[in-house]
Amino acid sequence: MMKIFKKIAVRIIPVAVLAFVITATVAYQRGIYDITFIERPPESSGGSTESSGGSTESSGVPSESSGDSTDISGTTQPDETSADTSSEAETSSGSDTDNAETTSPEVATEADPVEEFIKRFETTESAVTKGYTVTDAEYGSGIKLTLLESEQRIANRFTLRKMTEEYPVRIENETDTGYTTEYRERTVDRPLVDVYMDYILVDNGKTVTVLNNEGKILYSGFDIEKYVPAYTRDSDNIAQFKVTTPPANIYSSETVEYYMFDETGDFVKSDYNDAAETRGIYINYPSYYGLSDGDYVRYYQNGLYGYGTRSGTMSTYFKYPMAYNYSEGLAAVTDASGVLTYIQRWFYNQISGYDYFPNSSGRWVKSYYYLPDEKGIESLGFIYFDHGLCRVRKRIYDGYHESQIVSDTDIVITSTGEEFLTPRDYTVKAYSNGVFLLEKDGYYGFWDYTGKWIAQPIYDYAEPFSEGLAVVSIDGSYGLIDTDGDFVIPMIFDYIQSPSGGIIAAHSDSGWTLFNKVTR
Repeated sequence: MMKIFKKIAVRIIPVAVLAFVITATVAYQRGIYDITFIERPPESSGGSTESSGGSTESSGVPSESSGDSTDISGTTQPDETSADTSSEAETSSGSDTDNAETTSPEVATEADPVEEFIKRFETTESAVTKGYTVTDAEYGSGIKLTLLESEQRIANRFTLRKMTEEYPVRIENETDTGYTTEYRERTVDRPLVDVYMDYILVDNGKTVTVLNNEGKILYSGFDIEKYVPAYTRDSDNIAQFKVTTPPANIYSSETVEYYMFDETGDFVKSDYNDAAETRGIYINYPSYYGLSDGDYVRYYQNGLYGYGTRSGTMSTYFKYPMAYNYSEGLAAVTDASGVLTYIQRWFYNQISGYDYFPNSSGRWVKSYYYLPDEKGIESLGFIYFDHGLCRVRKRIYDGYHESQIVSDTDIVITSTGEEFLTPRDYTVKAYSNGVFLLEKDGYYGFWDYTGKWIAQPIYDYAEPFSEGLAVVSIDGSYGLIDTDGDFVIPMIFDYIQSPSGGIIAAHSDSGWTLFNKVTR
């Protein structure tokens, strides 16, 4: 028996030892136990028990490896850790926050077109140090845009409160084909930034900070609801504000007082006389609008107007109920009935507008020219000649019943008194800088004095040219074009105000951006 057991032991013991060694080896590799005198080899760089992507399924936290894995060719491949895993990796104690490879690849974000656009502009402050000045002259050669950085911090919001504005409504006469204009009120958003002639008005919801055209603070805490922009300038070209006091009783009338910022920047009462100094319409017009370009200028006395030299020597009697300064050699004047004529430099009538003729049905009629009865932006292009053209209101009366109006229309005339035809079926909305703003079926385009479209009628919103630039919009995106029809500011803003005093205010999701027109 002993011999048998010895033979079995000789065979079983080696097998058992071999099985123990194999079991111990497997257990050691799985980390069940360590051998103190043997150093465990480091894990591989891809080291996860379930995947080679650099993270464990149980915790989602990347291993302490570099985050790179090596393919068979030996080149380094980016870690494929998910976005969720990368955020945890940045907060885990084993992550290397300086190593961009431990986080997920960054998702490319689209650049803000406004921010990219304004990067190309020099600041106004920098340009001024080089001899440039802010100008309201017509945009063109020698004028460029600069980025205006104001002293006043401006919030991003478009508006903080409402305001009331007047707008004209044309009312057709019941008895004939004439019309009259009524002004009505509506409530609109007050833009947080509003450009008024040479000033920037920044609203804080209660009061306004007034800045000059270089962004310097003139006045804080300004009461814009009391001192309202008058949209007119005095003879020294200083923009006016007005305070209107309602009548005290049925026997009195309202009073209007004017105020201005003087040359020192102080806000003072003005001696502005609207009858003597009005330029005919009340808008953000440039400093040169309505000023005489001839040898004679208009004077006012006791309700009547006359003309004299710039030194004050009168050349006519004070005889015109209404009169305006010369433009391109002609001056608009009216008689007591409001009939408009244009006089030349020797004060004789050159364009009378009067005619007596048979109409298409053979009935005799009379025609006269008149000033517009609107006083806002819709009347831009009346009164003064521009590139040889001017708008007038033409009324035709029945030749046998002179109170009966046959037609009442706005037309365009040349400096020789001939009618200038604009594209058929288009309405003239304004004329300035030698360019007509035309509208048809809710779409706007620009047509110049030579008879050429400079901007096709594709815009669903547009404003007249001001200082050589015009606001245009499609689907709520606003830009600015020049008189060649080229974009000076692309349609990347959600609001742009027409240039005034060499200042342009624009708004986008990024907030407010201010530009200057500068020259030297």
